Amino acid sequence: MKKEKHADKYIFIACLVLAAAMFVGGFFCPPMGVIDGSVLKAGGIPLVIPAYEDMDTLSATLDRIDALLLSGGGDMNPLFMGDEPLPGLGGICPQRDKAELWLVRMAYNRQLPILGICRGIQMMTCALGGKVFQDLPSQYHDQPLIKHSQNLAREYASHTVQIEEESLLHRIMKDTRIAVNSFHHQAVCETGSLLKVCARSADGVIEAVESTEHKSLLGVQWHPECFVLGGDDSMMPLFEWLVKEARSFLQARGIHQRILTLDSHCDTPMCFPKAAERGISPSRLISSRSDLALVDLHKMHEGRLDASIMVAYLPQGGRDGASLEQANRTAHHILDQIEEMVADNADAKLET
Repeated sequence: MKKEKHADKYIFIACLVLAAAMFVGGFFCPPMGVIDGSVLKAGGIPLVIPAYEDMDTLSATLDRIDALLLSGGGDMNPLFMGDEPLPGLGGICPQRDKAELWLVRMAYNRQLPILGICRGIQMMTCALGGKVFQDLPSQYHDQPLIKHSQNLAREYASHTVQIEEESLLHRIMKDTRIAVNSFHHQAVCETGSLLKVCARSADGVIEAVESTEHKSLLGVQWHPECFVLGGDDSMMPLFEWLVKEARSFLQARGIHQRILTLDSHCDTPMCFPKAAERGISPSRLISSRSDLALVDLHKMHEGRLDASIMVAYLPQGGRDGASLEQANRTAHHILDQIEEMVADNADAKLET
């Protein structure tokens, strides 16, 4: 694959939205110009990704950006979380849900910096194994709710959030208590294993999450981009953090442009028997997206791994002649499968 050059003085931040609308399903969704302004002010160049469903095009888009920003919007389809819709559920855009869920998972695999805003924190959570309340007023019973859908102008704060000390958000905002605006009736319910809570409102509702694996990943339930409308730069550190992480990602990508990366050994051949039980050939195992192997063509592409050495790993067995002969046959069979796999995928196109 020919590697493309990327101008290192430009930091491209992709913002995914369906449309520039003020209200979606009765809840506030800021026009993209507001988000664009915050990204530009922080030193990034915003690009809008339409909510299309072509996975190849979305994948190609991720290959050309330095960070992903998930903007606010309408409600998400509860079926993606295995839940049935409740009466309080608002408007849904299935095309946007599908595109965002896929983008978050693929961006996560690529180590792309991600900032999720309002709906964005909810989509991040759902995509990475967590769950979301469909409707706080009818589902949240831990304690009485504060008002989470303000009637105040969007550039003004309406409640406070408590930030966990020593969290990523704490390092960015340099405070443990900040005032935020609020335009939502959905919220994170369970973070899953890949995310952790880093801020809550006074009623205990989750207001921010970050990575448990120290990835450049942050989601906030409020709309930080709106504060600049009133000349308030207090939320700019969030966008400055995103641009800083995007620049670091761009520099890392530049290293991969100059240096070939080789994995000295991988587990893929060890997965041949399990793949066979599912009716998956070695050739298909390496070319398709699978949860069986740690290395396949998709993961190599997304992780910028140029080559991997595959060998025939065998369990320790007997030292007698029959056992050694059987081990020899097994090794040759695995090596034949590896050779067939390589030959079948010499000019393979990644399957989505």
